[in-house]
Amino acid sequence: NSRNPTEAMATLRTNAHKIASEIAARGFFSDRRMALNDKGQWGSLYELGTIYYKRYGKAELPDEMVLTRDLKTALEIYSEYESKRWLPR
Repeated sequence: NSRNPTEAMATLRTNAHKIASEIAARGFFSDRRMALNDKGQWGSLYELGTIYYKRYGKAELPDEMVLTRDLKTALEIYSEYESKRWLPR
């Protein structure tokens, strides 16, 4: 992408906000409080572009059934996004 980093970050935020306003979170967080605590550039860009997330602490990792359910829900959200992004605005 030929955008400068400031423009790219603004675009990530704008796009994430737009998508979050159009597609239900279905139990995921969309509060912009995800913190990867990465000191490099990639972590902060990933945080800006993240629309929904679930937080699993090291000591609180759910069982496989919950993780599978969450993955299926995330795929449903993505499927809805894919079906909507080609619709005329």
